[in-house]
Amino acid sequence: MDELDQSAKGGKFCLKIHKIKERTLKRFKKLVNVINSKDSKNNPELVYNENDLMLFPPQGLGDILLTCALLKEYKKNNPGKNIVLLVQKKHFYDLVKLYPNEMCDTVLYEEYPHNHPFIKFLDKEIYANKTFYDLCTKNKSFKSLFTTVLNIGEDTKPYYPTIEEIKDGTLSKTILIAPDAVSCFNVMNDDMWLTLAKTLRAKGYEVVFNCGKKKRFPGFPKVFWDIKTTIQKANNMKAVISYRSGLADVIGAFCKNTPQYVIYPSKNIHNMGNFESEEAGVKAYFDFCSIKNTFDNNLVNEYIFDDNVIKTIVDEIG
Repeated sequence: MDELDQSAKGGKFCLKIHKIKERTLKRFKKLVNVINSKDSKNNPELVYNENDLMLFPPQGLGDILLTCALLKEYKKNNPGKNIVLLVQKKHFYDLVKLYPNEMCDTVLYEEYPHNHPFIKFLDKEIYANKTFYDLCTKNKSFKSLFTTVLNIGEDTKPYYPTIEEIKDGTLSKTILIAPDAVSCFNVMNDDMWLTLAKTLRAKGYEVVFNCGKKKRFPGFPKVFWDIKTTIQKANNMKAVISYRSGLADVIGAFCKNTPQYVIYPSKNIHNMGNFESEEAGVKAYFDFCSIKNTFDNNLVNEYIFDDNVIKTIVDEIG
């Protein structure tokens, strides 16, 4: 990747600061006035521009998506400010690039953003202050988590840009399985996913795994497309099956033509609030994080994991 890469849309810049020389840093500072802690100590003349609002959201795909979807209202409430969004992974950067420039002035793609002393850490506000759990116990939604932290109206309508459609009739019998998610670790092992895939293939479907490891799921093709390509292809598919994950958020937001089958954990792995029972905590997480409700998508089907979930999904796909 180039040290400084301007998006084809113009106005957005990608930079990996920890790999560049001081000369390049000063050149970039003229654009967004970004400095790191080491340079600020050694160069007191480098003054942070108070018009820059540097946001570091939780580094999950769904978290980045909800942050971007609400930035228009956030920027309206902060007139004259330059919104600088920091992300740590390439596919997060690709997601932000789907949004028009007026939503976010600058995007920094940096593996070590904690070096910057002037960041508004949205992740700390969400988790350190237990906003996540407080809102969950009040029967709020995943979206309300971000409207609260960004201090905008709870009724703010998220914005999801229109992605150029690509018609591909060859995918009409294809089912994409996304078997990974941070929030649902080991709810289903690889053998269970393979059982699901083989059952669907026996019914005449082509099954593809969203997976970057070639040795997993022998006998089935693996893909790991960029975000835009994933959205475009998924919109032509028979179905998408996944854990409750960041990718599930993206599919729920952008793929309104494709049935989605989402599996939630059967244990209160996030220790959601002070509930009377394990089951109550699981249900609270399910209700709070519902993709169907968050993205108002009637093609989303959601399940708390149990021994019958594979059969249930196969039967519903038909």
